[in-house]
Order: sequence, then C-alpha cells, then structure tokens
Amino acid sequence: MIVDENAINAFLLDFVLYEKAFSMRSIARLDEKMSPFMEQMNTTNFGLFMPKFVEEFGADKMIDLYFSLSHSLITKKIENAKVSGFQIDKNGNFRFQLNFSVTVLVESDKGFDEARSMFVGLTAKGKFIVADKNGKKEVQITPKGAEVSYMKIFDAKDEELVAE
Repeated sequence: MIVDENAINAFLLDFVLYEKAFSMRSIARLDEKMSPFMEQMNTTNFGLFMPKFVEEFGADKMIDLYFSLSHSLITKKIENAKVSGFQIDKNGNFRFQLNFSVTVLVESDKGFDEARSMFVGLTAKGKFIVADKNGKKEVQITPKGAEVSYMKIFDAKDEELVAE
C-alpha cells in the first residue's frame, strides 16, 4: 500500500470542497456525558476569553460553535487563502496547511444568531527520512516549524476585530 500526498489530499477534499459545518452542540448531544459541558457553553463563560461578548449579548445565553474546513467559505473573508492540503517533495520535505473557520452563535428569540466568525490558517513543515538502523528501515519525522499563517475575527456586522 502506498500513501502519498494524493491519498491525504483526496481525504481532505471531502471536507474542503463542500460547505460542511460541524455543530459542537450536535456532536455533544451524541453522548449523555457531555450534557454538563453543554450547560457551560454560554455567554458568561465565553466572556472569560472575550469580555465584550457578555456586554454585547448578555449573560447566561447559550452559545454554539460551528467548525468548517470549507475553502469557499474561507475565501469569502480571506483573500488568497491557500487550500488545505499536504505537499511533499522528492527529498522528503513536507508542508501541511490546514485552514478552518469557527462561527460562534448566540441564543436569541429566533434561535441562534451569528455573533463572531474566526478564520485560522495553520502551517506545519518538516522532513520525512527513511533511516537504515541495523538493516531495518525506519521512518523518521523531523519537525521544522509550525505557524499560525493568519487569524482574523469578524463580528456579526462583518467588521474585522482586533484581539478582544
């Protein structure tokens, strides 16, 4: 069996090319043990990270987080964002780019309304080496770097925010 960059990228494309999102509340409902966690997903607790959030939306309102890898959704806000994927050259140098969005929804009279959208790009670089150790071949992975390529946060009015 051969696993190359095409196999990895083919798997990623199922998430990147289609506008799929995963709701944290929907996932948590699959396991009864997660109900205490769901109770903690509210504006008061989220306000510990973003203090203006409670002022803007009020205390103790339920929130939900939607995660997506959709490239079309990301490029609506981030111009020139590279597609999530994996690349490797003939020397074993690799680069893994993962782009995702997180949308924070807040409970309202109508259901849940969009409150914040965050777009993040992560890049990891390294090298694969096949070493010969006492007649046995073993794959070694050497990390070279990791970075946050970009991170942007928008409010419900699509205005870009500075770190809150």
